[in-house]
Amino acid sequence: MESYLPTYGGSPTSPDATPAIPALAIVGRKNSGKTTLLVALIKELTARGLRIGTLKHHTHEGFDMDIEGKDSWRHAQAGSLYTVVASPDQLGSVRKLTSELPVERILAEMNAAARNAAGRSELDLILVEGYRLSHLPTIDLFRADNPRDSQRTLSEDGGCVIAVATDMGRIASEAEKYDVACYALDDIDGLADFIEDILDSFPTVQRYCEDGFNTSLSVVLQAGGQSRRMGESKATVAFCGQPMICRGLKRLAPIADELIVTSNEPSSLDFLCTDISCQRPLKCVSDVLPQRGALSGIYTALYCSREPYVAIVACDMVFPSAPLLLAERDALEKTGADVAVPRTKHGFEPFHAVYRRETCLPLVKASLDAGEIRATSWFDQAVLVEFSLEEVLEIDPRGGTFVNVNTPTELAALEQRILTGKMTKLSDS
Repeated sequence: MESYLPTYGGSPTSPDATPAIPALAIVGRKNSGKTTLLVALIKELTARGLRIGTLKHHTHEGFDMDIEGKDSWRHAQAGSLYTVVASPDQLGSVRKLTSELPVERILAEMNAAARNAAGRSELDLILVEGYRLSHLPTIDLFRADNPRDSQRTLSEDGGCVIAVATDMGRIASEAEKYDVACYALDDIDGLADFIEDILDSFPTVQRYCEDGFNTSLSVVLQAGGQSRRMGESKATVAFCGQPMICRGLKRLAPIADELIVTSNEPSSLDFLCTDISCQRPLKCVSDVLPQRGALSGIYTALYCSREPYVAIVACDMVFPSAPLLLAERDALEKTGADVAVPRTKHGFEPFHAVYRRETCLPLVKASLDAGEIRATSWFDQAVLVEFSLEEVLEIDPRGGTFVNVNTPTELAALEQRILTGKMTKLSDS
């Protein structure tokens, strides 16, 4: 069986290409102890001979790095947008921004800056504090005495969690169920051993060091409108403390070069463009055809996208998988196929699939012109790459990727399962 696991480094680099610096994120809710753990890891890994760089995400505007009255501070106060202070043994800079830089861009700049005159890296690893929504391999912290962690579960968050640090038995059990490494909050030696053991397998920032983060992927969440069975719009129905669609946006935004929401009631989703931080520009578009149905929704997604690959995901999928969508995109790039789509015992999953826009748009239009409305009615005219359930679980072992909700009863039951950590791997897919 050929593997289409995500290749975070993008296209294979040439044999003489300079390797990028591996990067690992330490994430957790406020007051979970991220900085304390990170400092301890820096000390331990440095003592073991590793050269460590760090990146701290400050979520609020403005922070103090310069000292009032110093010359560099006076430069900035006078209007300098980019101030660098250089001495024989240190180099520091402060830059004014008009908008937040994606973490990929920052890592790319760190990767370039950490090269010596011979082009060799002066760092072995970048430890990142924060950036939960990035697609970096992540160690997630859960602390029993932190109210923000009291009901949070490992399965509810996006990202690529490769290990957890916790003092909560519930989270330790969940980590075991999902085959995620688990350590005590104070087991710095164990965490350092883990990092050393898998250092070479970290997804790197190589793709960001060439032309910036570029997946060539439009991610389209289909919101539809009023749901008869739900009694209201699935996109805006409250679920785990937020509108349903926000789960998908936050999980998938990090892999999107373009982020789109389609709806036959786009005005009801205007708040997404102003109130929701996805770390990516977001546009809401109306259905382009008067007829409703699954196939016309796919046509709208393809028609409104600008990237060559288009991931189409239903907004009521509770656990959409960024790693799986990247694997599907990579499969199209590698094989030249038209559609990369999972197939379970229930059939195709066309609303967690990636489409080659150039070839699929005319096929979908022809099927619509023939009177078809089913999402998969044109698949016999396309070249498919199918992902079995086994392959899906290999790519994202947490499972539950295709779970959706259609009624208030289903929504309440699934919400309770998430809050109590009772999701399972196979049965939910």
